[in-house]
Amino acid sequence: MTADMSKLTGAYAVDALGEAERVEFEQHLAVCAECAAEVRELRETVAQLGAANPVNPPDELKSRILTTISRTRQDPPMADPMAPASRQRSDRTTGWPVRIAAAAAAVALVAAGVLGGIAWQTQQQLEQAEQQSDRAAARSAELSAIMLAADTRVVRDSNGRQQGAVLVSEQLGKAAFLGDIAPPGDEHVHQLWLIGPDGAQSAGLLEPEASGGTPRIVELTPQVSQLGVTVEPTGGSPQPTTEPIMLMTLRA
Repeated sequence: MTADMSKLTGAYAVDALGEAERVEFEQHLAVCAECAAEVRELRETVAQLGAANPVNPPDELKSRILTTISRTRQDPPMADPMAPASRQRSDRTTGWPVRIAAAAAAVALVAAGVLGGIAWQTQQQLEQAEQQSDRAAARSAELSAIMLAADTRVVRDSNGRQQGAVLVSEQLGKAAFLGDIAPPGDEHVHQLWLIGPDGAQSAGLLEPEASGGTPRIVELTPQVSQLGVTVEPTGGSPQPTTEPIMLMTLRA
C-alpha cells in the first residue's frame, strides 16, 4: 500500500474522487489487499449510518460544518494549458486532502444526526415515562380522596350485566368508574357517558386499561343522575348509538 494511495480510501468509500483519480485508485485496489479491506470497512460504516433513522442534527453543528466547507476550496484552480505536466499532477494531488476533508465532514454530519437522534429519542422516552408516572400519581391521589370521603358509596350496574362499580362522593362532586368489561372487538371502543335530564354527555373513551380495572374519574354536576357505558365505533360518538352495556344510577 503506497503512502499516497492509502490516503484515498476514505474519499473513495464516499465517492468523493474525480473520475481520473477513481480509475487510478481502482487499479491500485486490484493489487492492494490492505486498501481494499479498508475501503470495505469504511463503506460498511457509511452504510450503517445511512440506514439509521434520519434526524436533523443540531442547527449549530450543521451551520459550523457547512461554513467550514464553504471556506475550503473544493477543487484546484484550472491548470494553465501551457503549464508543465508535473504542475498539473501536483495540483491534482493537492486536491485529494480537500476532497477527503469534505467527505469526512459529510460523514461527520450524518454521524451527528444519528447520535443526536438517539439522544433525542432517549429524552423523549424519559419525558413520556415521567408524564405517565405523574398522571398515575395524580389519579391515585384522586381515587384515594374519593375512597376516604365520609359520604362515599358504591353503585353497581342496575342489571348486573357487567362486572363493575362506581364510587360516588357527593361532597367531592366526583365519581370513580371501576370496570371489568370484556373487550369490545375490532374497530369498536367503550365510551362512558354522564346521563341527565338533558341527555347524555361523553365522559371519554375507556381505553383497554380503564376497561380492565383502572379507574376513570369524572366530575359530577348536579344534573347527572346516571353513568352509562356503550360500545361505539373507533374514535367514539357525539351521542350514544347503542344501548348501554352498563347503566349505574347515581341519584334518584
